[in-house]
Amino acid sequence: MKTVLLVDDDRDCLTTLGEDLNRIGYNVLAETRGRAALTLLTGGTAVGAVITECSLMDMDGAEFLGALRHHAPSAPIIVLTAHGTVENYLQCLNLGVFEYTHKPLPPKELERIVAAAFGARPNPPGKELSS
Repeated sequence: MKTVLLVDDDRDCLTTLGEDLNRIGYNVLAETRGRAALTLLTGGTAVGAVITECSLMDMDGAEFLGALRHHAPSAPIIVLTAHGTVENYLQCLNLGVFEYTHKPLPPKELERIVAAAFGARPNPPGKELSS
C-alpha cells in the first residue's frame, strides 16, 4: 500500500483528507506540525508522497519544503493551501513541488492529483524539462 504523509495544522482538514485517501486505498500518516513530520522522516519512515499546507504554525513553509526535499528527495510534494499568494506559489515551484492547489479540494480531484504524483517522477528543484 502506498503511503501519503499529510501535514496540516487544521485537524478537520487532516481528518477529511485522510478519510478520502484511505477510501481510495492509500495508507495515511497525519501530522499537525512540520517538525513532527520531519521527525517521522528522519526516523526512517518511508513515504511515497507528501500533502502539506504551505503555512504551518511551527515552521516557515519554505523551510519545511526545503527540509522535505532533503529528507524525502524523491517524494512528490503536493501543496494544498488556504493561504495561497502568487509569491508563495512561485516559491513553491522553485522548491520543486509537484502540485500547488487551493482548499477545499473535491475528492475526485484529490484522487487524480495523488495518482498522478505516484506515477510521476518530479524534477528536482532547479532542473528544467528537456524538450
